[in-house]
Amino acid sequence: GTKNFSKMSQGMGGLVGLYAELASRVFAVSAAFQFLKDAAQITSLLSAQEGLTMRTGVAYKSLTAAIKEATEGQINFKRAAQAAAIGTAAGLTKKQLVDLGKAAKNAGLALGRDIEDAFDRLVRGVTKAEPELLDELGIILRLEPATQKYADALGVARESLSPFQRTQAVTNEVLDQARTKFGALEGVLNKDAVALNRFTASFDMLFNEIKKGIINTLGPVFEFLAANMDALKALASLVGVLLTRNLVRGFTSGAKGMIQKTGDMVKSMKNFGLETATAAT
Repeated sequence: GTKNFSKMSQGMGGLVGLYAELASRVFAVSAAFQFLKDAAQITSLLSAQEGLTMRTGVAYKSLTAAIKEATEGQINFKRAAQAAAIGTAAGLTKKQLVDLGKAAKNAGLALGRDIEDAFDRLVRGVTKAEPELLDELGIILRLEPATQKYADALGVARESLSPFQRTQAVTNEVLDQARTKFGALEGVLNKDAVALNRFTASFDMLFNEIKKGIINTLGPVFEFLAANMDALKALASLVGVLLTRNLVRGFTSGAKGMIQKTGDMVKSMKNFGLETATAAT
């Protein structure tokens, strides 16, 4: 009976294996879609940088490289490029963005935090003037004193500051605190300790070129499928039919095996009962 129960469990294991196979295929499709989505975002970001450079005269590519260099190459291209675009739109200068990169590197080193997270908090903290984003980095931003200090330096009333001037006031305050609290760590970065971060960021640049090539190659295919819903439905139906066929085939086989093993177990239990009754008499 124990052996037959083990065999029945093996039949159930076949169903579990079937589910695992189906789940792995669904995961693979989801991962592939996410990869293509990320590749499209990177390609669009690269194209946007070229377009913005031509229209605004701001060298976004070199600005992105300068930000990466300020963090000792510890942030990836996407983060640096987004920060360059957001910061420039908010009125930050190249020097301010580079200084924010250095502040993120030093804060991450001092606090043991992820450099990319620290940089993201600093950029969003100064452009959105949100003290909550900066508190976790040990930078305490009080908007009224920061804007008053900037207004006094300009010789104007605090209430008359423009949105651009308020952003400058917040940026100056954050950078001043970052230099005071973490500036002593400048130049003492242990490069061996962050070698993996730099390698990951460098590998990211190589991978971005691969992603760009894939999107440029598959772009016409996506355009065709987007413009021809019938072809897209046919492709989706084909994939669905193949998955369903494998699922039904595996489920049928597993169910038959489990039923057979269950029958064998019941039969063995009956025989065991008869033998026990005979022995008792």
